[in-house]
Amino acid sequence: MALLGVTVVKVFVFDLSFLTRFYRIVSFFVLGLVLLLVSFFYQRTRAETQAAKR
Repeated sequence: MALLGVTVVKVFVFDLSFLTRFYRIVSFFVLGLVLLLVSFFYQRTRAETQAAKR
Protein backbone atom coordinates (compact mmCIF):
# COMPACT_ATOMS: atom_id res chain seq x y z
CA MET A 1 0.00 0.00 0.00
CA ALA A 2 2.87 2.36 0.75
CA LEU A 3 4.41 1.73 -2.65
CA LEU A 4 1.09 2.55 -4.32
CA GLY A 5 0.89 5.77 -2.30
CA VAL A 6 4.43 6.82 -3.23
CA THR A 7 3.70 6.14 -6.89
CA VAL A 8 0.51 8.21 -6.85
CA VAL A 9 2.26 11.13 -5.17
CA LYS A 10 5.11 10.98 -7.68
CA VAL A 11 2.67 10.99 -10.60
CA PHE A 12 0.73 13.97 -9.24
CA VAL A 13 3.74 16.05 -8.22
CA PHE A 14 6.19 15.40 -11.00
CA ASP A 15 4.75 13.65 -14.06
CA LEU A 16 1.52 15.62 -14.47
CA SER A 17 3.37 18.92 -14.54
CA PHE A 18 4.60 18.10 -18.06
CA LEU A 19 1.15 17.41 -19.53
CA THR A 20 -1.26 19.81 -21.18
CA ARG A 21 -4.56 20.65 -19.49
CA PHE A 22 -6.66 18.09 -21.41
CA TYR A 23 -4.32 15.17 -20.71
CA ARG A 24 -3.97 16.23 -17.09
CA ILE A 25 -7.76 16.10 -16.64
CA VAL A 26 -7.98 12.71 -18.34
CA SER A 27 -5.13 11.45 -16.15
CA PHE A 28 -6.98 12.52 -12.99
CA PHE A 29 -10.09 10.63 -14.06
CA VAL A 30 -8.14 7.50 -14.98
CA LEU A 31 -6.19 7.61 -11.72
CA GLY A 32 -9.45 7.97 -9.80
CA LEU A 33 -10.89 4.91 -11.54
CA VAL A 34 -7.72 2.91 -10.87
CA LEU A 35 -7.82 3.85 -7.18
CA LEU A 36 -11.48 2.83 -6.95
CA LEU A 37 -10.69 -0.55 -8.53
CA VAL A 38 -7.72 -1.11 -6.24
CA SER A 39 -9.82 -0.35 -3.17
CA PHE A 40 -12.60 -2.65 -4.38
CA PHE A 41 -10.24 -5.58 -4.93
CA TYR A 42 -8.42 -4.89 -1.66
CA GLN A 43 -11.66 -5.00 0.32
CA ARG A 44 -12.77 -8.14 -1.51
CA THR A 45 -9.48 -9.92 -0.84
CA ARG A 46 -9.47 -8.80 2.78
CA ALA A 47 -12.99 -10.13 3.35
CA GLU A 48 -12.07 -13.48 1.78
CA THR A 49 -8.98 -13.90 3.96
CA GLN A 50 -10.93 -13.05 7.11
CA ALA A 51 -13.64 -15.54 6.17
CA ALA A 52 -11.00 -18.22 5.63
CA LYS A 53 -9.57 -17.61 9.11
CA ARG A 54 -12.89 -18.37 10.79
